[in-house]
Amino acid sequence: MVQGWKITDREALETLKDVPDHETFLEVPRELMRHLPKEWLEHGDAAPTRDDFRALWLRRRRAFHLELRDSYGVEDEEGPFRRWLLGEPDDYQWHQSWLSFARRSTRRGTAIQRARIVTEPLSDSIKWAMTIDPQNIEAGEDIRYLPRHQAADIHLPEEDYWLLDEDTLVLSLFRPDHHEDPGPETDDE
Repeated sequence: MVQGWKITDREALETLKDVPDHETFLEVPRELMRHLPKEWLEHGDAAPTRDDFRALWLRRRRAFHLELRDSYGVEDEEGPFRRWLLGEPDDYQWHQSWLSFARRSTRRGTAIQRARIVTEPLSDSIKWAMTIDPQNIEAGEDIRYLPRHQAADIHLPEEDYWLLDEDTLVLSLFRPDHHEDPGPETDDE
């Protein structure tokens, strides 16, 4: 059972998808997401590990990632990002684990899609991401960009997320300083 504010705005509902008469969409307050059943969070209140997240992908047909931020503070990426800002070369060793995982996933038939909503002019973080995109695309990802001003009429969520096969939602939570929140949330129907 999920508690939240029932979305009744016709325009907002039309942007989501058809809703059977016996179902509805809810806007769930972030603070309530912290009370997910423990079986949904393998480690109780601790953040799922990278391996936990990747295990969710087994036998999935689609992994869709919506990215809404203009900068990120992902710990593994901070050093490479700083080196890029300084014009230093990068061997991308820090990225190989993801690329290997993406290749294996796409070979098994999982479509990996990213939609990045970006502010123009582009932030340094987004420019840096664009230099990495060719490797992700080579690994099988489909990456699209949409300027934020062109998304003004789209009701977007407040948080980034991964949607796996339309039935498993993994929120990517970030603190106001753009660093990863220690407690990403998982919601599995």
